[in-house]
Amino acid sequence: MAQDDSFPDFYYTTQFRGDPIPAHVEPFAIITAYPTTGETWTQQQIVQADRNLHRDLENANALLGRMTGYDPDGNHSEPGWAAQLDFDAACDLGAAYRQTALYYVQAGILHLSFCDERRKLVEVDGFQERFTPNPARA
Repeated sequence: MAQDDSFPDFYYTTQFRGDPIPAHVEPFAIITAYPTTGETWTQQQIVQADRNLHRDLENANALLGRMTGYDPDGNHSEPGWAAQLDFDAACDLGAAYRQTALYYVQAGILHLSFCDERRKLVEVDGFQERFTPNPARA
């Protein structure tokens, strides 16, 4: 698969761990409320933005669960949320939370998209090849 050079390389190596998502629940977005590359926020700002995003997804009845994207080398991880939203609604929400891009899973395929006017689905890989479910809670 050819990469879109508009995205930094690390977007194409990101792995995910999180709450298991039922196979019939697609499409869904993976959205975070963390600072975008180059921005610095206080820990309080990050926690509040994450809480606000969680609340907004719950209010929209779109929340599927916690989903964390991480660098396989262990250098970075970013908690976010899996949410059942259509593509444009997901991009609009990402933009509202000052996100540069988001991941979108459709037909088992992990895609990447900018949240702004450059939004379009760019295929990355099969989602299951990049996903490790959290252990079941007893």
